[in-house]
Amino acid sequence: RMPCSTGSSVALLKPMWASARNRVRRSGMRGLSAFLVAMSVFLLPGVSIADTIKVPTIEVPPWGKNSNPPSGLLVDVAAMIADEMGATPEFIVMPYKRVHTVASGCFKGFVVMPDHPEIRASSEEAARLWDMEVVLYSNKLDPVGSLKELEGNSVGLLLGSELLPEINANEKIAKVEVEHPDQMVDMLSRQSVSAIVGLRPNCNLLQSQDAENCVDLDKTFHATPVRKVSVFAWTPKCDVGRAVRTRIKEAVSRLQTEGALSKVQRLN
Repeated sequence: RMPCSTGSSVALLKPMWASARNRVRRSGMRGLSAFLVAMSVFLLPGVSIADTIKVPTIEVPPWGKNSNPPSGLLVDVAAMIADEMGATPEFIVMPYKRVHTVASGCFKGFVVMPDHPEIRASSEEAARLWDMEVVLYSNKLDPVGSLKELEGNSVGLLLGSELLPEINANEKIAKVEVEHPDQMVDMLSRQSVSAIVGLRPNCNLLQSQDAENCVDLDKTFHATPVRKVSVFAWTPKCDVGRAVRTRIKEAVSRLQTEGALSKVQRLN
């Protein structure tokens, strides 16, 4: 039987302890490295673990409706973009003319709006989404075929009409504000106005239940397209807006590649 002493046993065990310590250290370093990599992703500019972004939008059905939750075509598209960004949208529905003012501030979020001099002056273009048409609607029994025929008549102005200086600057045209497309049916049926100018509602593009209540104006009235206007995602002109802008460009690019925006893009 071989002799054994405490000193010799410790000497034999030292290499085993050193090997075990090295394995633990390597394992711990791998875990720490993985943790640091994960944290670096969350700490990139414009990115956070609890990522909520503000989305001011217009209160003009069917494009935007102050319901619970908010709905409408612009809301549907903004929600799609936010989801692709991995963010939760916080919608703020407000009158159309107030959105330009809010967009001129600095906040973490974006606005989905048709192109307009005021929104272009107050914000920066993040991504072009699709085109919408400004249409001249009139009674089928007494159709108006062009903007030139509007002189001496009263015209209802819907969202999008502000893009037509030939109407807004013409003092020979009596102008009546129209807040909701549903009003057009009554106004044109009673002939309280000769025509109404504004964006085509495009009920078939709605993803929400609003599609059932959307008035298809093209079936009811004579429609003459007069102008195309692009819809963009807009971001504030500040560092926070710039970080969000980069993420929006990437999200929209992926949605276009995947064909998720194809239903809307068919208007292009």
